[in-house]
Amino acid sequence: LDPEKSWNEEITWCLKDAKEALPFLHELSITFFHSMVRDWIRWVPGPDDPYMWTPQNVQKVRAAGLESRAGLRMETRKMDLYGNISYSFTRSVNENKDESTYRMQLPYVAEHTGMINAGIGYGHFSFNYTQSFTGERSTVADHSETLPPFSIGRIRIGYGWNLKKCLLDFHFRIDNLFDVEYQMVQYYPNPGISFTGGVNLKM
Repeated sequence: LDPEKSWNEEITWCLKDAKEALPFLHELSITFFHSMVRDWIRWVPGPDDPYMWTPQNVQKVRAAGLESRAGLRMETRKMDLYGNISYSFTRSVNENKDESTYRMQLPYVAEHTGMINAGIGYGHFSFNYTQSFTGERSTVADHSETLPPFSIGRIRIGYGWNLKKCLLDFHFRIDNLFDVEYQMVQYYPNPGISFTGGVNLKM
């Protein structure tokens, strides 16, 4: 296995706390990126045993795309409202001209991903909702097998106290709120709806 060698380029435009022009805008950013990688290392299932994964080098890969994010926030004396939305477009393609998969998206790399996050804080109470999206992904280099897109919801409810020397936080979370069936890796189903609770003590 050979080490990866790459050339990376990235440019970001960012606007923060522009309250005079847009009163509720907390953050707005967009990043464009481009990479040329030789000997890209990827993990793939074995040809005889799909449960046995091994690393291999891809001779040449081009990765390019954009990442964008926008955030809103409104604060009063007792209440804090916020929302964020993000979107990513990624093209990671095989640049080996002598292969049949030339210029095809690499396995397990989704072109489209995104997330919406919104919440409210009122006194000691907090509520947060997150919805994430992952687009279709191929599981093999020739795209003959794919995993369907999926979207997952999550809720978190918290109640905290600011004590003299520490912060005490009680929280309850529901993951995969709508009990979606999905796989991040083929043949390995992810959990359905699940419930988590806990207490955090920060000194």
